[in-house]
Amino acid sequence: MNKRTQPKCFLLDWDGSDAKVAEGCIISSDPGELVNDFRLGPTDVKVLIDTAIEPEAFLWRPAANMFTIEKAVGHMIAWPAAMCVSLEEDLQQEDIAGHVKFIIQSHSHI
Repeated sequence: MNKRTQPKCFLLDWDGSDAKVAEGCIISSDPGELVNDFRLGPTDVKVLIDTAIEPEAFLWRPAANMFTIEKAVGHMIAWPAAMCVSLEEDLQQEDIAGHVKFIIQSHSHI
């Protein structure tokens, strides 16, 4: 998989605090795609976790032996799309500070 073609993103804690808990790449928004043996669903995205920012933050949809962000590094997880901040390649992190954006383009068949 070529991660360069995948949109980079930050995952915000699903507890409502808006804290950044991880950095990764959006892989798919196809509701029928399987993630850890469950369908993704219409309001979720499939994300490959690259970096844990808050290692002890709980996963939104835990899997066998994977309950925290730290355990999800290097794995695919499902995350609520509304809690995923997608970054365009030409934006610098400081350019988006304080702004929550959700940008998903058609990645259904990646």
